[in-house]
Amino acid sequence: MANFLRVNSASPRFPGEFSIEPNSGYQANPAEQAYVDAVKAFVDHLAADEAADVAARYPERLFLDRQATRAAAVTALEAEAGKFLGGQNAAGDPARLTEIRNDYISAVPKFGTKESIKPRFEGDFDSVVVLSYVPGNDEQVFLDNIEAAKAEFAADKLGDTTGDYSPAVIKSREALRKNIADVLRSLIENPTVLKKSAKAAAEEVVLTRGRYQARRERLTRRLFNVSLKPEAKTPDDDTSDLILDIKLLGGLPPPHDMPSPDKLELYVQINKALTVVGAVCDRMDDRAGRGLRGRLFGPNKELKRRARLLQTEFLEKLHGVAWIGLELEFTAMAKLSLAELRNEFFVREAGRIKNMYVRRLGAWAGTAALLLILSYIAFYTKAVDSAWGDAHKSFLLAASGAAIGTWASFSVRQVQFSFDDLVMVEEGSLDPPMRILFVIVLTMAACLLFWNDAVNLEIGNLKTQSEPFRQSGSIALLIGLFCGLSERALSTAIAGRASAFVKGVAGAT
Repeated sequence: MANFLRVNSASPRFPGEFSIEPNSGYQANPAEQAYVDAVKAFVDHLAADEAADVAARYPERLFLDRQATRAAAVTALEAEAGKFLGGQNAAGDPARLTEIRNDYISAVPKFGTKESIKPRFEGDFDSVVVLSYVPGNDEQVFLDNIEAAKAEFAADKLGDTTGDYSPAVIKSREALRKNIADVLRSLIENPTVLKKSAKAAAEEVVLTRGRYQARRERLTRRLFNVSLKPEAKTPDDDTSDLILDIKLLGGLPPPHDMPSPDKLELYVQINKALTVVGAVCDRMDDRAGRGLRGRLFGPNKELKRRARLLQTEFLEKLHGVAWIGLELEFTAMAKLSLAELRNEFFVREAGRIKNMYVRRLGAWAGTAALLLILSYIAFYTKAVDSAWGDAHKSFLLAASGAAIGTWASFSVRQVQFSFDDLVMVEEGSLDPPMRILFVIVLTMAACLLFWNDAVNLEIGNLKTQSEPFRQSGSIALLIGLFCGLSERALSTAIAGRASAFVKGVAGAT
């Protein structure tokens, strides 16, 4: 028969309370009595904690967690007492009892949270420390970091009403605060976090707060991020290249995650303007080192400097337009400003660009016409004795007329052109010599049609048959002039004739 019995408490002070009593008539020895007293002391400790918890009215989560820890301690205590009752620990060694008690004291939660009576932000809570417990240094740092984060959340909540935020951004900021507050709350309510390392828990609060700040700042940024930065720095600021960088950011809350139609249109127009300004300034810079003057005397430093200053001036203005129209919400104003900026650039550069191209085209056209006319005179005066050349010398007059007509065509048709035309100058965008050569070739094709009587045109008494073309230099010259003046229509007409001829050949075969 066992010398000791396990007895359930008639009025348990906490769930599972029990005691160890000796059988009737058995006198416990000192070691056994010490063991029984140790069990009783631990049970009384658990009962006192239960009573204190009830009186303190801790938050439900903290109270239940502390009860669960006590229940685990009672289970371990019962298992250890069972060994004593069964004779496996007849000597009453209290070492295991001490270990169970120390584990309980270490594991029982000391911190918790409760809903704030006057919440300052979404998810606000109050930290709770059990009565009579004094936090260690690292634990106090952990709690202080929690309070600092909550103070920042409260300040941000006030900022929602004073800041220039849209309803969607405010809603996202509220959800972010709630999410981070829940994370901080879980750090306090999880007893294993502080038990493992209070210092690591304090650092985790700092990291969590940093993640919150980064995500909060991200919500205040705009969909477009406009910046003007140097591409390459040089000792002379006037020659430094600038880049207008417009980035489209992601991860914003709706409806700010997509540009409005007006902003999208403004974005496209700004990029077009950047293309025109950049191309005009780059070509001006390239011309500074080309030509006879550039080869003899080196690049034109004044022209290069003007190109950089012009580009810098208008990039800074485009940056202002992009900032107020894309980053801010003054899109309509930005559109008007962009239109005026395009007009300003056009007024300042259009005349120079057109006159420059007209001069280059005129120089090449005059040179080509002069050479062709001199060749015609050589055949006409018999300075060059060639029967074939004499018979076909009218082609030389037609070609010279085409060269002059090409120059006149540009001057006449391009009296007015737009900002976008500054890049192309003309739809063909051909260099003057290639442009003149192209028109001359098409003119020769038209003259061959007249020469072979494939086509005959009559305007009044003017006829383009082979004989008048061969005999009259004025007719050949006039045909060339007309072809040059109508260069765009000429290419279409010749292509049409060539297509009809090839189709006819295909039909014949």
